[in-house]
Amino acid sequence: MVAAAESEAKLRGITNIAFEQCAADALPFDDRSFDAVVCRLGAMFFPNPTAALREMLRVTRGEGVLALAVWGKAELNPFFYLITDVVARYFEAAALG
Repeated sequence: MVAAAESEAKLRGITNIAFEQCAADALPFDDRSFDAVVCRLGAMFFPNPTAALREMLRVTRGEGVLALAVWGKAELNPFFYLITDVVARYFEAAALG
């Protein structure tokens, strides 16, 4: 994902951005380094969500913004619930494990 993001930024001529892969619960950035911290569809996979949230808050400036998007229960999202409900009628769910 990092390589794809770097490639896309280069393709678009965006030079004022850097990408880094790191653990969410041990961010390698100084306190209050960012105006905005965004995590889209990742927080639900953090091994330690509380530590990760603390880290994100630590690196966000006091007047900054922290934005998270996470999955919830499927039945609370009709778009995905309806699609998976129809697909489930015709295909057996794959066994996990």
